Amino acid sequence: MTSMLDIKGRVAAVTGASSGNGREIALTLATAGAHLEDTSTPTHELIASRNYQTIYQEANVSSEEDVKLLVEAAVHQYGCLDIFVNNAGIFCGLANIVNELVVNFDKTMEPSYCASTDTVVQLTRQVAVDYAKEKIHVNAVCPGFLSTAMVRPFLENPETRKMLLSKSPWPHLGSAQDVGKTVLILASDAASWMTGSLLQVDGGFIAQ
Repeated sequence: MTSMLDIKGRVAAVTGASSGNGREIALTLATAGAHLEDTSTPTHELIASRNYQTIYQEANVSSEEDVKLLVEAAVHQYGCLDIFVNNAGIFCGLANIVNELVVNFDKTMEPSYCASTDTVVQLTRQVAVDYAKEKIHVNAVCPGFLSTAMVRPFLENPETRKMLLSKSPWPHLGSAQDVGKTVLILASDAASWMTGSLLQVDGGFIAQ
């Protein structure tokens, strides 16, 4: 019997794939058989070196034109786009509102996808409802604090690491692999009746 997590031949585009969650998502999908469209040169080269199907398309997710070109490039190369992972993110460290640098605040809030967490949640649900009749799945993965390249410098501070672990029911921090496996489930037939869902990948942080 074919594995329900087999996505062989499906076309996937992943934004923010230069490192961390994005890179692991791209690698996981490629390993499962997807044809990848990467927005990161290093990740594209890594996937190509492992003999997986991949193309590169530069894209700035804050540019509507770039996003259109991203979709068009996938359709031109492969004939369709089955999976789109809007992953691009940013992290400027931990600080309270009084001490936060304005440049860091602006850098974090400038991308349109980051205008509001609640907005992303509601948008996910509404788009899922709007396109359910076409059998287009729209779901969101909500990661907790993960040990990725983006945040690892902050985890080198023993006090910061201890504080984060103290707030998590799980005895260790998550990894990008945890997110990659979750995205694979959503991209596969295993999630054929899931849409408008928010999947917490946080070691039980929200549940406590």
